[in-house]
Amino acid sequence: MGKINDVTYFKGTQVTGITISENVRMLVNFPRWRDGVPFSVAEVKKGMMMDKKGNLYMGDLEKSAVVYLTPDKTEIYTLVEGGKISWPDTFAIYNDELYFTNSRIHEAVGDISEMIFPVNKVKLP
Repeated sequence: MGKINDVTYFKGTQVTGITISENVRMLVNFPRWRDGVPFSVAEVKKGMMMDKKGNLYMGDLEKSAVVYLTPDKTEIYTLVEGGKISWPDTFAIYNDELYFTNSRIHEAVGDISEMIFPVNKVKLP
């Protein structure tokens, strides 16, 4: 199983999307729940991401894990789980690493100004 690494975090601002540009700029999506104005800096595919080998990555919300389905669709493997992972939601791949947000949607009730919303990365298998 892979080792999770912190990339950055956001305090009080829930990150629900991420993408990495070719010139290594990380772009994230910040919803603006309170002022009723949807806001996005990058269009990304939420929930799943496919690598160049054909592995399909997704969050296993019940296990606080990132899992992947192999190209032959016969096996689902756990890439990383537990600890820092809380509602892995949106994925991006750069330099053979999978970046993902921890949206903490199930915990984000009421005032979220003190909550930490990390972006993590893990080496691809």
